[in-house]
Amino acid sequence: MDDGHTLPSEQRDFVAWHRGRPHYAVWALALCGAAIDARLERVRRALQPWLLPGYARQPHITLQLCGFVTDAARDAGEFGAAQLQAHAAALTRLKLPPFELHIGDAFSFASAACLAVDDPSQSLQRLRHALQQAAPNRDATPYVPHVTAGLYSGRWPLREVAQRLQVLTGLPPIRVEVRSLAWMCYETRHIGGPLRTLRVFDLRRASLDEVAPPA
Repeated sequence: MDDGHTLPSEQRDFVAWHRGRPHYAVWALALCGAAIDARLERVRRALQPWLLPGYARQPHITLQLCGFVTDAARDAGEFGAAQLQAHAAALTRLKLPPFELHIGDAFSFASAACLAVDDPSQSLQRLRHALQQAAPNRDATPYVPHVTAGLYSGRWPLREVAQRLQVLTGLPPIRVEVRSLAWMCYETRHIGGPLRTLRVFDLRRASLDEVAPPA
């Protein structure tokens, strides 16, 4: 996966990847709160100037990658209305109640600095299984729930990254109650651009609701 160094990201338009498809969708858990914002900012301060400028994604936990948004999916990398309907039906059948997650220490993948996520009830795996059974995607990456603080701008020694993040270990968990899932998309031409919520699945009501566009 790496040679003891971080993997750099680039701020450019990866046309060969998106092939003109402007939006990519994911299921995620939107997070908000001063405690999470403050912890993410501590991670960013600890790793400056090694993080890629311009990362604008709001705090979130990715639950499931969907694909390039389209009216009707033509290949495995696309996600259309039929797949969204199948996902909504699977979530409704699951009848999962609201649950609690714990946001913890800082750690690093080769590509990004993150906060760890503990899922005591194993609800994330239940949700992912339901979504994958309803409309599979081809992402084979092992799932590790996390909150991304930033992407790396170059090849930095992972040992030094770990040393810088050591002051952000052993922290008390931030408890988060999850009441809904968000179907979000981002613009494919912007690396680390903001997420836009298009639909929200309310766990208590077991219903998928459209989000009104901003005025």
